[in-house]
Amino acid sequence: MWVVLSILGVLSLLAITLFIVYQEKWVQFKISWHMSFNRTDRALPLVKAQFERLQRKKGAGHLDTEVARYVLGEIEFENGLPKQGKQRVTEAAAWFATQPDQRDAIFAVHLMNLALAQRMAGDLEGAAANLRRTLAVQRMVSKVNDGQFGQTLSNLGVVLEEGQRPHEALEVYEEALSIRQAAHGEQSIEVARTRVNQACALIALENWGEAERCLRAALPVLQSYPGMQDLGQAYDTYGELLEKQKRDAEAEPMREASIQSLRQALGDKHPEVAKQFERKAALLGRLGHNMERDFHARKAAEIREALKCSLA
Repeated sequence: MWVVLSILGVLSLLAITLFIVYQEKWVQFKISWHMSFNRTDRALPLVKAQFERLQRKKGAGHLDTEVARYVLGEIEFENGLPKQGKQRVTEAAAWFATQPDQRDAIFAVHLMNLALAQRMAGDLEGAAANLRRTLAVQRMVSKVNDGQFGQTLSNLGVVLEEGQRPHEALEVYEEALSIRQAAHGEQSIEVARTRVNQACALIALENWGEAERCLRAALPVLQSYPGMQDLGQAYDTYGELLEKQKRDAEAEPMREASIQSLRQALGDKHPEVAKQFERKAALLGRLGHNMERDFHARKAAEIREALKCSLA
């Protein structure tokens, strides 16, 4: 009798253990699924629950907990909780600052993702510092001409550009472009993304001709990936370039293309889609198309209101 009960106890414990492991893997799969489609609003409650579990299980100051902390902070910041999100990212960054660099590719990925979270939260200096730190770790563990190194350079260029340092950004983009051309080929999406980034820096420098050349080279490649956010962002950049030159009539189809591409990539209720409706509304206002302007402004307001309700 005692033998039977012991066996049943062991089997019960095994079943509970397997259930917990399965549940955690299933939650991680759902988070990855939502994040792959940029549905951070859907990932938010799952990531928050995951972070709270890690806090209970491993405690603050553990690598897994601190990674989950900045991931949650970034998503909160993006989805209407900026103060709370920025605090989490800042806390995670402070912990990572106390850790020595590790000759480990996974550690480099964690550093780069932390930098992206800092960028989202508005800490551009911190983001640039951690991207340079990422590059240093990547130099220790891999060749400098691989794809991941080019990605980090591109991210650094974006941060420098947003920090009003377009000349530095352009130099970084040129190095990233050279690496990505060698690693992925001239007609790759990685090269196209870098050309769009170059165009952004060139717009800041008012080098209109070179910016347009970069966008014309990138768009045919990105149009082969209509379900990706990159295409919508390229149209947005092209629209900005044309607007800066007072070519508003030419910019209108670019704004519409950006809206449609981002709706396909992100869904109808994403904050980036709302932003594009707002930008087109402003453009239509300058063109004197007031009814269309009001329609686009209402669509943006509806999306933002729906996002507020989903987070309430």
